Amino acid sequence: MTLFDLATSNTLESAPWPSGPDALSPWLNARKPVLFEGVYERFPVMRDWRYEWLRKRMTSIRIQRPSEDGIYHYLGFERIPIQKFDEILETGNNAYALEPLKGKGVSQTFPPDFKVELPEFIAESMFRTSNLYVGAGGNKSLLHYDETHSLLMMLEGRKRFMLFPPSESGHLYPYSIFNLRALLQDRVIDSRVDCSDVDYERFPALRQARGIAGTLEAGQALLIPAGTWHYIEADGLNVSINYFWFQNRLRDWLSRPLLDFWFK
Repeated sequence: MTLFDLATSNTLESAPWPSGPDALSPWLNARKPVLFEGVYERFPVMRDWRYEWLRKRMTSIRIQRPSEDGIYHYLGFERIPIQKFDEILETGNNAYALEPLKGKGVSQTFPPDFKVELPEFIAESMFRTSNLYVGAGGNKSLLHYDETHSLLMMLEGRKRFMLFPPSESGHLYPYSIFNLRALLQDRVIDSRVDCSDVDYERFPALRQARGIAGTLEAGQALLIPAGTWHYIEADGLNVSINYFWFQNRLRDWLSRPLLDFWFK
């Protein structure tokens, strides 16, 4: 069984691309994820940001290798020539690119036509980082939450996702605040559940978890409020960009799982 077996019949809300500095307030205040349509209309230049276009403008790319369980844990990275990454994509060898584009500590300079623009509802003062993701397909994340809000924009391919609200934290088996190994490996925001082969005997409370499954298509964006548990897996060659930013209220920090994050 997989994590998608826990999906309810509910579907994720879909809305037009929001405009204005406070446009996300209804969803962020309710800690409610949503699918936005109209990425290409808001950012016309991103229609070209497919891998074939990107590879002609990049000399190298930063990748991560999966662990033995096939999961990309964000624990180690290496920078390789873009030609070598081409070979990885063609042969199906496991690697997933995560290239920092914009944010504190990002020093790499991209060509002028590769400018990363912040959506109008993400204030520069709250912005943390933006990353480019490229995969051959089959790449999958851990079940985890982020302490920041995130907006995942799909530019090529598609990704399946499974979302659980913060209120389901008690059913999702996060690492203990006393787990030293998890702290050292920076896995404090992860679940211990293997999403591709769910073990209900080991994690019996997981049967009570209720989430929403969906698919993120090219030209759409997925808003994931801070503290929302999510699992994502890609289908075929995929290119996406993510924005992370802080905009949490005090009441959000005082409830799980963000409260656990501070203890950890």
